[in-house]
Amino acid sequence: MKQALVLSLVLGLSQAVLAEEYSQWKASQGPSGAQRSFLSVSNGAVEAHVGELGTGNTGRFTIGTGAGEYLLYGHGGDPWSSYVRIRVDGLVYAPEGGGLFDVAMLPVAGPAIVGNGIVTSWSADGVMLTQTLTPVMVNGEGTVAIDYEVLNTSTYGREVSVMLEMDTMVNWNDAAPISTSNGYIAVESCYTGGQVPNTWQAFEESPTQDPSLLVGCGILNGFGATLPDFAAFGAWGNVYGGPFDFVCSGYGYGDSGCLLRWNAGLMMPGQGDSYKTFYGTCTEYTVPGELSLSLGGTTALSCQNGEIEPNPFDVNLLVTNTGGELCHDVVATVYPGAGLIGGAPVWIGDLAPGGVGAASFFITAMEPYCDYWGFYTVEVTSADCPGNVISREIWVPCCDAVNAPEQVLAFQLGAAHPNPFNPVTTLSFTMAETGAATLAVFNLAGVEVARPFNGLAERGEHALTFDASGLPSGIYLYTLSTAQGVQTRKMILTK
Repeated sequence: MKQALVLSLVLGLSQAVLAEEYSQWKASQGPSGAQRSFLSVSNGAVEAHVGELGTGNTGRFTIGTGAGEYLLYGHGGDPWSSYVRIRVDGLVYAPEGGGLFDVAMLPVAGPAIVGNGIVTSWSADGVMLTQTLTPVMVNGEGTVAIDYEVLNTSTYGREVSVMLEMDTMVNWNDAAPISTSNGYIAVESCYTGGQVPNTWQAFEESPTQDPSLLVGCGILNGFGATLPDFAAFGAWGNVYGGPFDFVCSGYGYGDSGCLLRWNAGLMMPGQGDSYKTFYGTCTEYTVPGELSLSLGGTTALSCQNGEIEPNPFDVNLLVTNTGGELCHDVVATVYPGAGLIGGAPVWIGDLAPGGVGAASFFITAMEPYCDYWGFYTVEVTSADCPGNVISREIWVPCCDAVNAPEQVLAFQLGAAHPNPFNPVTTLSFTMAETGAATLAVFNLAGVEVARPFNGLAERGEHALTFDASGLPSGIYLYTLSTAQGVQTRKMILTK
C-alpha cells in the first residue's frame, strides 16, 4: 500500500513538472514582448485582439472578456496560437507563424479596424481569404463573430477548404474541459456531417463549477453561423500542428483546443463563398445535488431565410455523481412546454462517484407559436440515488411576415444587390426617422474609397447605385453610420 502511494505521489509530481515545463515551452513560442503589437475591438462584454502587420503573426487572434479574462490562450499578449488555414488545390496556406502548413500567405490588406470589426485579407495563389472578427451580442451574451470570405480571383477553377483552429483557455485554465451536443468530451473527438454539434462549451473548471465561474461558448449553427463540415475537440498541440485532414487520436487531452473545417469544393473563377462561427461567453445553468445537473446547448433561436434556425435545437445535459455511492440506472427525460415537441428519454446507465454522464435532446419549435419564451424541464432519476430537475427558457422568434409583429428599427442597412457585382450594384438603407446618415465604402485596409451618401436622410427606404468601375476586384465593406449606431456589410467586386 505504501509503495503504491509513493509511486502515485512520484507520478503526480512528474506530471506536475511536465505540465509546468510544457506551459513554459508554450509561453516561449509566442513573439517576444518587444514585438508586441495588436489591434483591439470590444463591445464591453467581449473583445478580440488581432496581430498587426510586421509582428510575425499577422492576422492571428485572441478572444477574451471585456474584463480581460481569457477565452483563448494568450489574450492580452501577442496573438499566435489561434489561426486560420486555407487549402487550395492540395497546398495548405496560413498566416506567417507556427503550426503546420506548406506556404506562409502574406496579407494583401489589413489588419485594419473597419466599423466595429478587424479585417485581414490574404492571397493564397490567386484565392483571396478575408477574416473579420466582430464583437456582437447574441441573446444577451457577449460573443465574437468570426467571418471568412473566400474569393477565387484566378482564371481557373480551384479546390478550396478553410480550417480554423482555436486554442481554448478559460480564465486561468489552459486545459479547459469541453462539452458539446454529443456529450462531455473526455477524449479527443472528431465529428463530420450530421454529427457536428450546434454548440460547444469550454469550462473554467468543470460542468459542476460554481455559476460565478467563466464558460466559453461556441455557436456552430444559428444566428447566421455556417455549420462546419468537420469539427474536432481535443489536445491543442494536435489541432494546432496537425494535418489538414485531421484524424482524432481518441486519447485523453490536457491543454484543449478546437478545430473547424468548411469544404468549399470546386470554386470557379469569380466565385465566392463565406463562413461564420461564434465564440464568446454564455451562462451555464447548474442545479447542485447528489446528481448534479448542468444544462447547455442552444439558448435562443434566430431567423434565417424566413425559417427558425436551428430547428430542431439541441439541449445538452451533463450529469455528475457528486456523492460517495454508485448510482444505478440513471435516466434523463425532457418535458417540453407549449409550442415545443420532441425529446425521448435518454438512458445514461450507472454513474460511479465522480462520474459524468451526458444526454442530448433535440426539440422542435412548432408553428404558430412564436415571439415568446419557450420553456422545457429535464428530470433525472436513478434506481437508488435522489433524482434532480433542471429547467430553462428559450426565445422563439417569428420568422414570417404573417406571424411576425411589426418591429421598427432605428436604421437598417440592406444587402447589396447584386452581390458579387461588376461593376454596378445597388446599396440600400432604411431610416425609421429623418436624421443624419453617412454611407461609406472601404477597402480591406480600412481606407475609404467612396461615399455614396452623406447628409440628411428622410424617413423611409433609400436606394443608391454604386459604380465601382475605378476600383480593382476584391472584397469591400460598406458602412452606414447614424446617430443610433453603425452597421457594416460586405460585397464582392469581380471583374
